[in-house]
Amino acid sequence: MNRYFAFSALSAISLGIAFNPSRAEAVQSCQRLTTLSLPNNVTITSAVSVAASGTLPAHCKVFGVAKPTSDSAINFEVLLPAAWNRKYLHAGNGGYGGTLATPLGTMLSGLQRGYAAAGTDMGHSAADPVWAIGHPERIADWGYRANHVTAQTAKAIVQAFYGEGPELSYFSGCSDGGHEALMEAQRFPEEFDGIIAGAPANFWTNRWSGRRAHRRPAQLPVRSGEPALSGRGCSDVPHRGAGRGGQEDLCRSPQPAHRCADLPRPGARQRIRHDRQRFIVGPGRELGSAGVGPCAVPG
Repeated sequence: MNRYFAFSALSAISLGIAFNPSRAEAVQSCQRLTTLSLPNNVTITSAVSVAASGTLPAHCKVFGVAKPTSDSAINFEVLLPAAWNRKYLHAGNGGYGGTLATPLGTMLSGLQRGYAAAGTDMGHSAADPVWAIGHPERIADWGYRANHVTAQTAKAIVQAFYGEGPELSYFSGCSDGGHEALMEAQRFPEEFDGIIAGAPANFWTNRWSGRRAHRRPAQLPVRSGEPALSGRGCSDVPHRGAGRGGQEDLCRSPQPAHRCADLPRPGARQRIRHDRQRFIVGPGRELGSAGVGPCAVPG
């Protein structure tokens, strides 16, 4: 009886293996991932097995580039742990991107906990936004497409390597990574099961116009008919109390709109608008927003 039961059990297991290949049998070796054919004109440039070291487990490290348009070059990295928890973690970048080093910290943290993890350089390799001039497709890559294409590609690589896709997928980013997280939630709500949008640097035009005005005000354009602003600062604006460093504290005044006609540094301009008791304080900063520069241009 026992021998018959054992024989039957072994037969069933054998048949199960024959008709239902194990995950190990479906897995592609790490090195073979370079032969994958993927959408968005993706090329896997390297796939290397990495032995466990320190706190990092054994894993497969994959690098690649996606070129969804003729002017795109979205570099990405994917980490595939040998002991996978069946989850995917996508790490956001920061600032203007331009490097894989920023998302790597979050990726390694996820790798230590068994996550397959990925990140992208956002489609360029320069810290300064000069890369965007004359390149609308690269702006689209940075704005939303790089993370979307990388997520699609990484999940396809996960499928090829493990023989199954992730059960759960998460996005985690801070600062511009938070902005990227919000963009994913808005444009591709089905892409992730959970999204962490830390300190999102959203509404870039508003935020950075203020910082630009503070750091390089002489480069700000002046519209036709408006005088170039120069002189003593804003001390001539009525009903203003002195703020930090002797400057006028423009942030706290409940007065209607006034224009500062005498700012230092030729070419700079600053306005204070009053709209239904809600102040927009120049240059380009709204009350309650994250600080990108002082409230008033220094004198």
